[in-house]
Parts: sequence; structure tokens; C-alpha cells
Amino acid sequence: MSACVVVGCETAPKAGCRGYCKKHYTAQWKYGDPLVTKARPHRVKPAKTVRVKCRVCEQEFDCPNSRGQLRAMCDKQCVSVACHQAYYIRMKKAPKCEATGCDRGQARPSYGLCEMHYGRRRRNGNLEGPDPKYRSVDGAGYVVCYAFKAHPLADKDGKTREHRLVAYSKHDGVCPPCGWCGMALEWKHAVVDHMNDVKADNRPENLLVSCSACNRARAMVSVFVRRLTLRGLDRMTDTIVQAWKDEQAKKLKAIA
Repeated sequence: MSACVVVGCETAPKAGCRGYCKKHYTAQWKYGDPLVTKARPHRVKPAKTVRVKCRVCEQEFDCPNSRGQLRAMCDKQCVSVACHQAYYIRMKKAPKCEATGCDRGQARPSYGLCEMHYGRRRRNGNLEGPDPKYRSVDGAGYVVCYAFKAHPLADKDGKTREHRLVAYSKHDGVCPPCGWCGMALEWKHAVVDHMNDVKADNRPENLLVSCSACNRARAMVSVFVRRLTLRGLDRMTDTIVQAWKDEQAKKLKAIA
């Protein structure tokens, strides 16, 4: 036999393929028809869904029954909530952290520490955390002091601007009236002015307690005077002198 048994195919048959060429024999073996040359589309069976109840939000949802396994949560948010709940339950049952004054559970049982103190030990080598900076400069250019949580002017983090501390000590903790208008003040409403406008100069003689209205007014006047001094004083002086000369010239002309 010199050609394939399929009509129109002139390819020589392959031994052991029952008179077919390799291509048609493969089609006959795979699909039962030697004339099929492409794979038939695979039929995907629709996944069976089961109506289940979410373990977190308790809402029913359609869960695909893949290999007999069902999801317990409806979406990723519920999965995250369930993980946090499991973590808190595990921390409540765990023994307490060995750090002094810490009542958290041991997230790191091999070290006997909670997650916070374990991180401190890794970063700093101790359980107390880094020592806070005593002085620094904030974004507005003022000097800030730390570790004054017991001070009446300190915020919840123990931070206080140094010029307010100096003014407080200067007046022995008693808030004086405004240095400009004389209005009675309390420390929580008082503003401390730098008389030379240098924010880092916190000498007691350079500080003046004032109200917020006088502080804003003084700031605007200072800006105006500074602009006048730097840009317009010479020009204003020349204008005044020229006006005086013109007036004198008019007087002389009238006399003549």
C-alpha cells in the first residue's frame, strides 16, 4: 500500500497504523474519527455551589464546592477579621509577657515576650525602647523639649516648646497679663513672643507673654516695617526731599 486509506491523503502509511498515516491514525485513536484534525473543545462542567453561612458576618453566600471543601468566610475582609479574632483569642489564653508592667500575651513564647517588647529587643537590645531626644527643632523653627509629661504645659507625648517653659519659669507658674494690651490670660491661651523675632533665642529677657490678637497684630506690623526698611525707606526719603524742594521752589517763584 503506497498511500493512506483516507481519501485524498497521499502520505505513505506508517507501519502498525492499520493503513493510516501518522496524522490520521492519531486522530482515529484520540477522537474516533480520522478526519478530525483539531482537538474538540473541552467541556467544563459548572462547579456545584452550596449555600453556606459566613462565620463572621453571618450572611449566606454561594460557595463553590471544590473537591468537597467549603469556605467559611464570604470575602477577604471577613477572612482578615477572623484572623484578628483568632489572634486575640490566642493572646488571651497565652501567658503574660515577662516585661515589667506589661499585661499582653506572649506572642513570642520562645522569648517570653509580647510582639512590642520583642521588637524593642531586636531594634535596641533592651526592653525600654530608645531614649527620647531632650531637645530638637520642629518644622516651624521652634526648639522643642521632651520628657516633660508631668509639666502643666506639656502635651500627651511630653513635648513642650522651650520658650514657653522659660516663660513659665520666669513668672513662677503664674500667667501674667498680656504685655501689650494688659488683658488677663491663662497659660493655655497665652502666646509667648520673641522680641527680636529669633525663634531659637529663648533668653528670659527676650520673651514676652501676650494674647493671640496682639501676637498677630505685632507679626503684621513687623512684616510691614521690615519691608519698608529693606525696600522702600530710601525711596520714601527721596520722595519727601523732592516734594520739599518743589515746595520751596514754588515759594521762591511766588516771591520773585
